[in-house]
Order: sequence, then C-alpha cells, then structure tokens
Amino acid sequence: MSYVSQHLNGKEKILFKGKIHWIIFLWPIVFTLIWFVFQLSAAWWLLLVWVWLYYLVSYLFAEVVITNQKIIAKYGMIAVESASRELGRIESVQTSISILGRILGYGTVFVCGNGGKNIGIPRLVNPEKFKSELYQAIEQK
Repeated sequence: MSYVSQHLNGKEKILFKGKIHWIIFLWPIVFTLIWFVFQLSAAWWLLLVWVWLYYLVSYLFAEVVITNQKIIAKYGMIAVESASRELGRIESVQTSISILGRILGYGTVFVCGNGGKNIGIPRLVNPEKFKSELYQAIEQK
C-alpha cells in the first residue's frame, strides 16, 4: 500500500497521479559514461552503484497526487519527506520549464498558498497537465 493511500481520509479520492520524469537518471548516466571512458577503479564502481541506487529509489518511491481535498507530494523510502496542501488554501500554481524540459516534456511545479511552506515538485512529467488538473480539482471543490 502506498504512502498516499495510507494517508487519505474516508471521503478522499485520488483524482490525478503525477509522475517523475526519467531525466532524473541523467547524472547516473553521465557517471556511468565517465566510468567506462576512463576505466576507473573498483572504488569508483561502488560509488557508481550507490548513485544509481539513490536515483532509482528516488524515482520509484516518489508520489505526487491530487485528491478531491488536497495535493500531496512525497519523496523517499526510509527518510520520507512529504508536503501537502488543502485545495482551498492554494492561491497560485506556477510552472518552470527549461528548454530541455520543453523538448523532453518535464518541468517544475510550484504550489503557493496561505499558511505553511510552498510546495515545489521538480522534474514532473507534463507539468502543464498537472497544473490544469490541479486547477480543475480546485474548481470542483
């Protein structure tokens, strides 16, 4: 059972699930290429395995969800970092999309609201769709 599913109240339903983009694996790919090109030692191989595991866990255990009552963003497996905001407390939603992000279809979504810290969701697949779904959920509330 996922973290988000465990933290929903009885009347809450998931409307949309966001996904982290595969671009998260850019640094492990770069480190792997460096390792192959320069024929680095076994100690570097262990570092490379650790980097791949770190990013793989980050990718697999990230959850970004819009429910009919709030938005939830959760990262991590053992050391969990999560943030949520009730839909009624959201004042604005902003996106930041780089040139590479525009080409590959990813970007960062910032959810701003009153009370609490703003929520930043980096490397999200199709951030404009996520923003649209979030505004739709706010209007339905």
